[in-house]
Amino acid sequence: NGIDDNCDGIVDNFDPSDPERVIDDMVHITHHGLDFYIYRYEASRPDATSTSAGASEARPCSRPGVLPWANVNFADAQAACQAVGKRLCTGAEWQAACAGPDDGDYPYGPAYAPSTCNGVDYDGIPGGTDDDVRVPAGSLSGCVSADGIFDASGNLREWTNDLRGATSSGDPVYVLRGGDFHTPYPGLTCAFDLSQAAASVPLPTVGFRCCSDTAP
Repeated sequence: NGIDDNCDGIVDNFDPSDPERVIDDMVHITHHGLDFYIYRYEASRPDATSTSAGASEARPCSRPGVLPWANVNFADAQAACQAVGKRLCTGAEWQAACAGPDDGDYPYGPAYAPSTCNGVDYDGIPGGTDDDVRVPAGSLSGCVSADGIFDASGNLREWTNDLRGATSSGDPVYVLRGGDFHTPYPGLTCAFDLSQAAASVPLPTVGFRCCSDTAP
């Protein structure tokens, strides 16, 4: 099908029954009046590792232990999701997945816990001074929502298709959710939607995850 289905860096593996071919790791969300699927982890490149974000743009992957895909603008993030039959999440979908059925302030609960997710208070490189850096997806075991969504608070801000206007030059402006590794606690909540960016601008602190109306 022209797609690296199992995120091993190879397009169209020879044997379609190869046990290494896996389905995207997505979570089914069925609360807050919604019914959709979302990547369990921030999207990564097929050739990403724990120390390199990779370079391949064959498809987005949902897997732990690798650096998530950053420096991506809105159109490229949207196209990446569409290439595997998915889409960027709506603002409502993203928030529901982060907050869980009990509508928590943070994915892990109602109160801020500085070292639980990769925000400004988390030291991404233990020892020495406080380092604010991107970390591999899912590497903070406590940074998980009730539905099993990792890194919805911190690590990378994530594109949504929540359009909020345009720049003076006509570039659409979309909402970024979840905060990043530089973000203080107010911006790390599930409900925070004041972070926005022009669609054409790729940033080192911005990534994405994909959603779908149907099961992977």
